[in-house]
Order: sequence, then structure tokens, then C-alpha cells
Amino acid sequence: MITLENISKTFANDEVKTQALTDVSLTINEGEFIAIMGSSGSGKSTLLNHIGLLENADAGHYWFEGSDLYQMSRSARQKFRASHLGYIFQNFNLIDDLTVYQNIELPLLYQKVAKSERQQRVNEVLERLELTQRQLHRPLQLSGGQQQRVAIARALVTRPRVILADEPTGNLDSRIGAEVMSLLQELNAEGATIVMVTHSPEHAEYCGRVVEMADGTLINNSAKLATAN
Repeated sequence: MITLENISKTFANDEVKTQALTDVSLTINEGEFIAIMGSSGSGKSTLLNHIGLLENADAGHYWFEGSDLYQMSRSARQKFRASHLGYIFQNFNLIDDLTVYQNIELPLLYQKVAKSERQQRVNEVLERLELTQRQLHRPLQLSGGQQQRVAIARALVTRPRVILADEPTGNLDSRIGAEVMSLLQELNAEGATIVMVTHSPEHAEYCGRVVEMADGTLINNSAKLATAN
């Protein structure tokens, strides 16, 4: 489904250059649930941002089902990202002035989806994530777990092919974190391809494969059986 080939990225300012990724090659198969792990500064979030087309590589290729996304125009990549990729952030990234319903609806507005279709999709994910009774609340009226459910609903409403999760349990207590991981595992069982950055070995156990990084390179790309229930 996804093949990254010799991806490299350097961040530079007036004083220092940092090699964030060095010749990273990775294949992600459709339907996989992958954990990317490593210490702070290892490059795992940078790698996820490249998979999510939030950053451009300095060198390398990004193939999605045979098409090299780096050969697309900027506007074409943005359209591809909006229609194929869903992103879940550690800090939720909800808009405080909007209701739960409006936060979830927002990416569909950007895609210019018709109103009736927007209503149908938003109501579906509200029900799926047990948020219907909260749809008129604003983010600051919700618990951390509820806010993350809204963030997941916002990612799902576009019906993405791939879900990218950057430390989705990082700001949650252990009980709510386990609930979020169980939800992601359930989505994966239904066919979603999920790539997740995590520091937690416990949460990595929900995944089918663990990719380990250090100093901007892959040091382990092993298959494993998920053991969490």
C-alpha cells in the first residue's frame, strides 16, 4: 500500500543542522496496525509527518499504491491527504470555539461535501464513538478522553484509507488510554490501516508490527503478534 524509499530530511537554522531522517525505507501493507517507537528525538514523529504528507522529504520517494506522491503538485498532495489520510494528534487539536459537531464536520467543509452527506457522516461517527449526547458541547466542557474521541471522530469522518496517530494516549490516564487503544484495535479489525507513534510498550502490544527508530534511522522493523485483548 505504502512504500517509503530512502527518505531523508534535514532541519536547519542559522546555527545548526539536524539530520532528522536518514535513508529511511519502510513498507506498510493495507490493513496493518503499526507502532513506531524510539526515544525522544529519534525521528518517529518526523517519519509519521512524512507519511501524513505534513512535511516534504529532502530526498527519496513516497509510493502509494504505485503512485509517487512526491511527483504530485502541492495542491494535488493536499487533496490526496484530505481524502486518504486521517490524523489523530496527542493534544487533540480541537477548535475551542466550535462545538463537537462542528469540529467533526470541519474537514468535510474543506472537502466541499454536500450538507446532507456531511450530516449523515457526522451523525454516523457521533453514534459510533458514543458522542451524540455531547455534540453541542465545546471541547473545554469535555474530559480528556472525550476530547480524544472527538479527535478520532474527526479523523474517521472523511473515511480515510490510513489513520495516523501521534501519541494518541499521551495526555490520557491509563484507563482511558486503554479504551482509546481498544477503539483503534477495533477500527483496525474492521480494515483500517493504522500507523501510530507511541512511547508505551504496553500500547505497542495492540499493534501487529513494531518499527523502532534511533537517530533518524530504522533499527528494527519486526513483525509480531498483538497480545492485547
